Parts: sequence; structure tokens; C-alpha cells
Amino acid sequence: MDDGFALLVLLAGFFLLGVPVIAIMALTRTSTLRRELEQLRATVKALAPQGTPTVATPPVEAPPPVEIVVTQAPILIDPPRPTAVPAPITPIPPRETLEQRLGSRAFAWVGALAVALAGIFLVKYSIDQGYLEPPVRVTLAGILGMVMLIAGEWLQRRDPRIAQAVSAAGVAVLFAALFAAVGLYQLLDPAFAMLVAAGLTALAVSLSLRQGPFVALLGLVGGTAAPLILGQGTTGPWLLFGYLLALTIGVLVVVRHRGWWWLGWFVLGGATVWPLAVFVPGRDADMPLAAAAYLLGVTGAFIWATWHRLHLADTPDEDAVDPVQTLVWSMAGLTALLVATSVAQAEFAAPAWALLVLHGALLFWAARYIPSFTYVAVLPVLASLGTFLDWRTTLGLADHAYFAWTALVVAGLTSAGAFALVWGALRPGFWAALSGLAALLHFGIVVATLWESTVVLPWGLISVLLALPFLVAAERLARYRHAMAGAGEALGFFAVAVTFFVSLAVPLELRREWVTMSYAIELPLVAWIAWKLDLKILRWLAGLLAVTVTIRLVFNPYVLDYEVGANPFVSWVLYGYGVPIATYWVTARLLRRTAVDALVLFVEASVLAFAFLLLTMEVRAIFNPDGLGQERYGVMERGWMAVSWGALACSLIYAAWQRPAPVLVWGWQVIGGCAVALAVLGQTVWFDTLFADGSIGTTPIFNGLLVGFGLTALLAAVATWMLGRMGARRGAAIAGVTALVQSFALLSYEIRHWFNFAQSRLTDGGITDAELYTYSVVWLVFGAALLLAGIFTGSTVLRYASLGVLVLVVGKVFLVDMSGLTGLLRVFSFLGLGVFLLALGFIYRRYVFAADAEGQAQTKT
Repeated sequence: MDDGFALLVLLAGFFLLGVPVIAIMALTRTSTLRRELEQLRATVKALAPQGTPTVATPPVEAPPPVEIVVTQAPILIDPPRPTAVPAPITPIPPRETLEQRLGSRAFAWVGALAVALAGIFLVKYSIDQGYLEPPVRVTLAGILGMVMLIAGEWLQRRDPRIAQAVSAAGVAVLFAALFAAVGLYQLLDPAFAMLVAAGLTALAVSLSLRQGPFVALLGLVGGTAAPLILGQGTTGPWLLFGYLLALTIGVLVVVRHRGWWWLGWFVLGGATVWPLAVFVPGRDADMPLAAAAYLLGVTGAFIWATWHRLHLADTPDEDAVDPVQTLVWSMAGLTALLVATSVAQAEFAAPAWALLVLHGALLFWAARYIPSFTYVAVLPVLASLGTFLDWRTTLGLADHAYFAWTALVVAGLTSAGAFALVWGALRPGFWAALSGLAALLHFGIVVATLWESTVVLPWGLISVLLALPFLVAAERLARYRHAMAGAGEALGFFAVAVTFFVSLAVPLELRREWVTMSYAIELPLVAWIAWKLDLKILRWLAGLLAVTVTIRLVFNPYVLDYEVGANPFVSWVLYGYGVPIATYWVTARLLRRTAVDALVLFVEASVLAFAFLLLTMEVRAIFNPDGLGQERYGVMERGWMAVSWGALACSLIYAAWQRPAPVLVWGWQVIGGCAVALAVLGQTVWFDTLFADGSIGTTPIFNGLLVGFGLTALLAAVATWMLGRMGARRGAAIAGVTALVQSFALLSYEIRHWFNFAQSRLTDGGITDAELYTYSVVWLVFGAALLLAGIFTGSTVLRYASLGVLVLVVGKVFLVDMSGLTGLLRVFSFLGLGVFLLALGFIYRRYVFAADAEGQAQTKT
């Protein structure tokens, strides 16, 4: 008995102790309303017409009449202009003091709480003394609650605040008595008690129309908790959720009628708690379906209750609309999530999917006809996609066909619904995009799930068939493009959907590697549609596609694992990068017709990146036909790669010379820098494996050295000339130095190859006196050639380069040849050097310094 009474006290305290908290909320709410009412009264009083006071004046004697003869037209005198009356000053009502708040409001709620607790303590005392039996106790508690309700109604005309507090306490006492009668003493049948709880809730909601919102709040809390306390096992899930739906609708009727939108959050909280019962172990098998149907009804009730307020979104008074919009957006998101959860808990049965589709249709309808609610239509699509993604994680082999058909039906209904709402919509483009995106994403999930399964389907044909409805939609919209606002944007999205599905059929019939290729082919089509229809949003879509394809092709390390094929010259590298180069080039030209922005620069830069990768991978495939991921990186491969990069840089330099576009300038700088680094560091400096693999051949002069050093030197020289003509001095200097270094390295390595072409490594054979002497002779001739070229061209750079080579030769002769050479070769080395230096001095005095002196003299003259 003591344990039962303790539970009774806890239950009653649960509802009664919540009254002070609710009272505090009432203080804030009612104080705001009272200030607004007083301000409105003051404004009306100030605008009321007031009589003008009369001032007593002494009588004035009238002058004698004067006869006036009018001989001309009377003079018209303008009537007096009304003077501007200043607007009345609205008096600011005094701010309510703490004493007023406590004395007139807070104490009323605390007093009601004290009365309710007194009744409970009286019952407890009678129980402790053994005076009352359980039926009497419950009856007295019920009488106390009814008395408090009657007292609240009687006080309504005298003090509404006290009346609301007393009525709220009475509702709490009645629910506590009901819960005690069933939970403690088993005096009532649970099913009958549920009817009584529904009646109490209806009574509280009805009284709230007169007493205030907090009476309805207590009724809502009691009615929502009733199935849990009275035992939901006594009723089936359909009856349980039917009762909860009636409760929700009843409270929302009051919320809509009185505008108590803050109470809607409590309604939403109570409505979304019970559907979580689908996770309870041992639940009824129909619980998920009943919960989904209940959530469908809750969604409709909220949309109906807020319909009028949501239509006020176009008014300037945004403060009155935003809270309601937030409430409905939250409702849509929570119900969509819970319906999707119910579908999963129902083991993805067909009736559950039907309820999910109906819930999406309801949100679609609301989004179509409520302007501020448009983008909530995305939520049903996300809920459907999330449900299918969850399903595929537990999908069995026997359910593959059911999965595919369900996804296609849901996607078809969603896309068809979005298409039907295009006509006359405020944002037709949004609905068209949603229609295409829903079909594409659902189809992608099906393909990703069943691609490796035993289900064999003609995916390419299905993709083409999915493009047909969007083609028909685009054809219909084309007729109304100029007659319906936004039809052009919707037409563009439908056209993009057609191109997406058609281009997707190619990789579905071939290999997955073609997916990126299909997007690359799709890109110029989207750009063309965006240009023809002048749609910025399709231009953004083209940018998204461009970024996706570029990342896929540039930053994909798995391309090294692809097979090269029997013919490395014509492999996937050729079309894998060649096709995107062509499509991106066309895309850039189409995008330029509208605007030259960052997107155009990105697409053009991607063309250069693809060209760079095409040359790199092609050279890699030629020298590594067994796979691009091989670890070897031979001399000839490095040489041809440097040549290909240098040729691409020279072509970009020439293009930038003709049209100085930023992308071309950045392109030749980056690619040219890579070519210089590979030629100088990878070939000239990294020379220890130059003759290791024998790939340069054994033929003197005409061998692989001409590729790795001769061609790179020639390309660098050509770049130097073009950059000089362009005025790019820094680039010309770097290219010129590269040409000189590569030329010098070519002569030196050719000498080494001449004397040691049959040896396996550079360091295996020693350097003979003849080879050592040949270095000096050839370097002197090279220096002389540079000097003559500098004199005839007037290039100071070439003359300084010749001096550098000659200084190197002098150092070699005095430091190396003096000790390394013997006999006549040492004599000839010093003799040749001396004669050449004497001749060099003569040439400088005769042709260089004399020309400079003559030029200075002419300048002075």
C-alpha cells in the first residue's frame, strides 16, 4: 500500500510540479500581451477626436458699412490651406515591476500548486490513518480536480490569470487520479481508462479556449503519457496511433484557432515520440505500418493547421512567419526521417513503401502551393535514397529483383510527381531539376547494388529508356518556353537529364572506366544548353561536372593499374585523355560566348593538364607495355618525356605570343619548368645510369643522346628566341641557360660514348689520354662557336657563355691535363690552349671592343 501510494504521489507530483515551470512561461507570455494591449489602448485614445476649446473674447464694435462699387471682376482668394497637424505621441506604458509580476501572476500559480498539494497531502493523511479505501481515495481526488475546474471557470470572469492556474492544477489532479485508479489500484479497465484519458484531454483542450494555452498543454502532456502509464499493450497499434492522431489533431485545431504557435512545438514533440516504439523489442508486427500511417496523418494535420500562416511568407512582416516556417520545416524533416525508419523496421514491405510515397506526395503538394515551403520537397527524395542505401546493406540474393523494381517504381513516381508540379509553379526549374535528379540517383543506387550480382540486366538500354520520358517532357516544355515563366530553366534541366542518361549508357555497356568519359562527353552538351537557353544554373552544373572529371583524371592513382594493351601507341591513354581534351576545348569555347570567368579559366587549365598527362602516360606506356606502374624509369624514357614536355611548352609559348591569355602564360611556365627540371636534373646531373641499360645504342653521334640532350637543347633554344621576342626576359634567360647546359652535356657525353660505347657503365672504364685531350679540343671549339655567334648576333649573353666555357677549359688544362696527360698530348693541350687564347684576345680587341668603342664615340658625337 505504501509503495502504491508513493507511485501515486510521484505521478501527481510529475504533473503538479510542472505547473511552476509553466507559470514562468505564462508570466513571459502574458506580460508581453498585456504591454501590447495597453499600448494599443493608448494609441486609440490618442487618435480619438477631441473638441477645440473656445476662448471668451470681448465684443468688438462693428465699423459702419461702406458702400463699394465693383467695377471689375472679383478677385479670387485662395482658401486657407490646412496646417499640418503633428502626429500624436503614443505614450509608452510603464514597465511592469517585479512586485506586480509576483503579486498578480506568480503567486497565483504558486497558490494553485499549494491547493493541489494540500489535496494530495489530505488524501495521504487519510491513507496513513486507514480512514479511506482505494475507491474512496480516487473518488475524492477526482472530486477535488472537478472542484478546481469549476473554481477556475467561476474565477474566469474575475481574474483570468488565477482562473488559468486553478484550471491547470485541476487537470493535473484529474489525470493523477486516473493514473492511480489504473496503475495503483486496478479499479478501471485499461481500455475504458484510455477513453477517460481521451475525454480529459478533450476537456482540457476545450477549457483552454477560455482559460488559456497552459491548460491545453497539460491536457496534451497527460493525453500523450496516458498510453504509456495505462498500458499500451491493452490496445493494438492501429487503435493506439488512432487515439494519438485524434489527440494531435484536436490540439492543433486549438493552436490554429488561437494562434498559439509555440504550443505547436509541444505537439510536434509528443507526435514524434511514440513512433520510436518501432524499436522496442517484442513489439507488434503491425507497429511500423501503423506508425508510418500515423506520421502521414500528423504531416497532413500540421500542414492544414499552418496553411494560412505559411501563405504570409510574401508579406513584409517576416517576424510573424519565421517561427511557423521553422516549426513546419522541423515537422517535415522529423516525419520524413521517422517514416523512412518505419519502412526499414517493416522489413521494406510494399505497404510501407506506399506510405513513404504518400508522405512524399503530401510534402510535394504542400511545397508546390506554399511559396515559402518549396524546398522542403527535397526531403522526401533524401528519405527515399537513405532508405534504399540502408536496404542494400542487408539485401539478400533472393531480393535483388524486388529491390530493383521497387527502386524503379519509387523513382518513377517521384520523378513523375515532380514533373506534374512543373506546370504553373513559381520555380519550374527546381521541380524539373528534382525530377531528373531523383531518377538519376535512384538508378545509380540500383546499378551500384546489382552491378556485381547474378541479376543480368541490359543497363545501357534501361538508361536510354529512362531518357525518353525526359525527352518528351523537354519537347512539351519547348512549346511553352516563351509563354510560361521559368519554362526555359525547366527545359534546360530536362535536356540535361536526357544527355546524362544517354551518355551514362556508354560506360554501363562497356567498362566502369568509361564513367568519367561519359561525364566528359556530357560537359559540352550541358555548356551548349546553358548557352542556348542562357541559364546560369546550368553553367554552374557544367562547372560541377568539370571539377568532377578533372579530379577523376588528374588525381586518380588507379590509372597506373590499368592495362596498356597489345599496342601501346593506341591504348586507353590516347582516348582516355584525348577525348576530355577535345570536349573541354569545345566546352571552353561555348562558355566563353557567355562570359569569361573563373570557370572558363579552369576548363582551359584542365585542357593543358590533360595534354600534359596524355604525353606523360603515352611515353610511359611505350616504354612500359607491361604496365604503367612499373618501377623502372630508363634513360630513353626520361629523354623522350623531357622532349614531349618541352615541345608542349614551346607550343604554349607560341600560343601565348599570339594571344597572351593567362592560362597559356601559366601553362608554359609550369610545363616548361617541369621540362627544364627533368632535362637538367634527370639527364645532365643524374648521369650515373646514362649508359647502364644500353638503351641509347652503340652508334657514334647518332644515338639516344641526341634525343635526351640534342632535342631538348634545340627546344630550349627555340623557346629562348620566342620568349626574347615576347619580352619575357626571365623565361628567356632560363631557357637559354638550359640550351647551353644541354648542348655542353651533349658534346661531353658524346665524347664519352665515342670512347666507351661498348662498355656497360660510365664508371667501369678509365679515361684515356686521347679522351681527356678530346674534351679540351671540343670544349674550345664549342666556346669559339659561342663567341662567333655572339659577335655576329650582337648577343652579350652568348659572349659571356663562351667566356664561361673557356674558363672551364683553362681550369681543366691547368688542373687536369697538366697531371693527367703525358707526352705530346700534354704539349698539344697547352699549345692549343695558348694559341686559342691569343687568337681570342685579338678577336675581342678587333671585333668586340672596337665595335663597342665605335658605338660609344657615335653616341658622344
